[in-house]
Amino acid sequence: MAKIKTTKEQIENSISHRVRVATGLTLKMYCEAKGISYTSLTVTGYISKKAARIMQNDGIDVDATVGVA
Repeated sequence: MAKIKTTKEQIENSISHRVRVATGLTLKMYCEAKGISYTSLTVTGYISKKAARIMQNDGIDVDATVGVA
């Protein structure tokens, strides 16, 4: 099976990278601390309005990452 190559741009645009840069926490730790569904973010790839609001208040740009449900 061939490996999928991830570009630097894809990594920098990922929500987990943005959370790490803004807060210093992993995405899972951030979700647990803020009461956001980690599974929803990682499995579906969509951010709820509540999660988007929390992330924007913490200085994380969610508009450029994934769709907001």
